[in-house]
Amino acid sequence: MLPHPMQAALIFVAGLALPVTVAVQGAQTSRLVSVAVAEVSTLTRDIELVGSLEPLRQATIRSRVDGYVTEVAYDIGDVVEAGAVLARIDVPEFATQAAVLQALEQESSAAIVQAQAMVKNARAMVAEREAQAGAMAAATDLAAAEAASQATSVRVVGKALERVRVLHAKGAATDEALDELEGRFMLADAARAAAQVAVKLARANANAAVSRVDSAKATVESAQADVLGAEAHLAISQKKSAAHAVREAFATFESPFERSVVTARYLDPGALVEAAETMLLTVADVSALRLMLAVPENELPHVRMGSAVEVRLDALPGSALEARVTRLGGALDARSRTLPVEVRLENSDGRLLPGMY
Repeated sequence: MLPHPMQAALIFVAGLALPVTVAVQGAQTSRLVSVAVAEVSTLTRDIELVGSLEPLRQATIRSRVDGYVTEVAYDIGDVVEAGAVLARIDVPEFATQAAVLQALEQESSAAIVQAQAMVKNARAMVAEREAQAGAMAAATDLAAAEAASQATSVRVVGKALERVRVLHAKGAATDEALDELEGRFMLADAARAAAQVAVKLARANANAAVSRVDSAKATVESAQADVLGAEAHLAISQKKSAAHAVREAFATFESPFERSVVTARYLDPGALVEAAETMLLTVADVSALRLMLAVPENELPHVRMGSAVEVRLDALPGSALEARVTRLGGALDARSRTLPVEVRLENSDGRLLPGMY
């Protein structure tokens, strides 16, 4: 029995439906029809866009000071490691400024030493004058004690003289006894007066010694102030020297990236460099590259973070690079109505170059 004119056939093997090709006969003709098993799959939408590769990071090296190029260590295509010196410039006034700052530091250091010596001498003077003041104070105390002793003697002799005068008036004391006591009294009184003068002189000397001590202490304070002033000047000079050292570092240019490639060189040794204006070199980090794409607004529902991207480059015919979307722009371009999208491509082997299309 022949199959129905529009009937297809499936062959079942071990419970699986396999696609086969069968002959279908009609009233007058016969033809072959392909039959396949229905499958569930995800529909994909391909979007073809054009873009170019850009460095992951790129920097154009400019100078922060005026000068003349003395060395350019790398040229285009050279690989530069982190911290490598790319170029150097000479700034003529740096040497003069450094010499002036060094002289100021030396002057301030010498002033500190001199002021410290003055402090030491002034302190020694204070100690010496304090010793003198102590001796003067002791001398004053001794003179005061002597004056007190002489005053006591005057009182004792005076009382004895009064008794002898009373007895002499009664005829009970001789003229010789009266004369002797009057002489002793006059001597004691003179000694008392001399002792009082000595006390006044000792006190004056002690006060003068105290004043000299105060003067010496004032000298110490003045010398200490000179030390502080010299130290402040030295600190200022050192800060100026440190700032100058920073400026001197501006004359040496190092690679800002861990590993980069020189993509442009603009100057040769001898060229004049103007601060913030003149370009020396351009270096780029090409360990990975960015593929920047402009996705039309109507295609945005089909693009998201992590979307698969197949990259084909004119420089690598027949090669397809697998990558994924790594960044989506936060806003559409107002003129083109497109969203910037970034696809990052690893480039550890270095075969990809910025600018590839």
